Amino acid sequence: MISGMWFVVAFIIIAVLVIIKLANEKQAVAIKVLVILFVFFTITAGYVFIKNGVNIKSSSEVMMGAKAYFAWLDKFFDNSKKVAGYATKQDWSINNTQVSKKTK
Repeated sequence: MISGMWFVVAFIIIAVLVIIKLANEKQAVAIKVLVILFVFFTITAGYVFIKNGVNIKSSSEVMMGAKAYFAWLDKFFDNSKKVAGYATKQDWSINNTQVSKKTK
């Protein structure tokens, strides 16, 4: 079941990449953004469904998987905010003593 799901994901990604090549130049940016979002959704949903053992043959299991996915997505963005906040609070300035030690 797991290998079959990854085959479907790979097929969808390849199909989307072919569509990008066939798209107009004017629509290329919008299509690329949509494809990136679609690929992100497909990979992350597949990951969450596989990790939680969701069987997509019944609607109740799909609903359980959707709830797990949105809980995972909420935690993903919450952790991303924390990492970005931590990175912006760091001292990224250059210390003159570190520069002079390396040049000697």
